[in-house]
Amino acid sequence: MCVLYRLTPREFNSYGARRGNDAVMARGTFANIRLVNKLVTKPGPRTLYIPAGEEMDIFDAAELYRQNGVSTIVLAGKEYGSGSSRDWAAKGPWMLGIKGMDVYDIPLYDHIRMICQFDEENL
Repeated sequence: MCVLYRLTPREFNSYGARRGNDAVMARGTFANIRLVNKLVTKPGPRTLYIPAGEEMDIFDAAELYRQNGVSTIVLAGKEYGSGSSRDWAAKGPWMLGIKGMDVYDIPLYDHIRMICQFDEENL
């Protein structure tokens, strides 16, 4: 995607700098290097693509699930959505085709925002 826009590696400084670009932000939704996914052995933005038993980037797995018509959900811990980009905590998964989330201890305001975001296609 970034090659399409002729960006140099030096310009890949942060997702925050690209908040206006939905495609970049969707890719960055689960791109935290400290992310802990209990389906894989090391922290980072990786998951297990279950049909193939292959470890891959979360974005790539989400794309494969979407292409194959497989509905997905996220089980998230209490830190999910913390920080300055809570709007992307709701919008990003929706853009990746994720159909639902179960988030431990999410504040009511964010809970309502996520429900509205995931139900947007039914409004």
